[in-house]
Amino acid sequence: MLDKTRTSLLLRACQEEAGAWEELAAVYRDWIHSLFLRCHLARQDADDLVQDVWTRLFKNLPKFKPDGQECAFRKWLRTIVVNRAREFWRAGKCRPQAKGGSDFQFGLEQIEDSASQLTALWEKEHNKAVLTRLLAVVGKEFAPDRMNAVCRLMSEQASATEIAAELKCSVGAVYALKSRVLKRLREVAEGLLD
Repeated sequence: MLDKTRTSLLLRACQEEAGAWEELAAVYRDWIHSLFLRCHLARQDADDLVQDVWTRLFKNLPKFKPDGQECAFRKWLRTIVVNRAREFWRAGKCRPQAKGGSDFQFGLEQIEDSASQLTALWEKEHNKAVLTRLLAVVGKEFAPDRMNAVCRLMSEQASATEIAAELKCSVGAVYALKSRVLKRLREVAEGLLD
């Protein structure tokens, strides 16, 4: 689980702190894998390419400098993903069952273009992957029914009154619970990434 310090996950990974790389992988590996599948790579190729990206990330993370830019890591990672995928393609490592060709090249161009729909999807899925990880971490700290109630309240699937009735508590207690969960999410997010 993430610690409660403000030290970022990236810094902890650079310092080879126990569990930091696993936490980074929990956020990013499946997300990157699904992106390669969306670019029409065979599953085996996507597996190989994710491993290649991960190796490059491990080697280069100490060189990463955010320089105060918003979403700097996300953009830097996207560059690594595109460059490794292009090298993978040029080296002829794609298996015959991959659609490859123009579909794959077009997918890479779309990821590289900061204004493309695929890049917008990259951003959206990044946020979803991080939120999913945050909820998994914070969810362990609250009773499942409480966490589920807060998620339903935040997604407007249920009102505070409905949740209060389900949990047999006051509406004020529901809002207090939501506040505690949000506070904890913010604390964990500070230690996650940019």
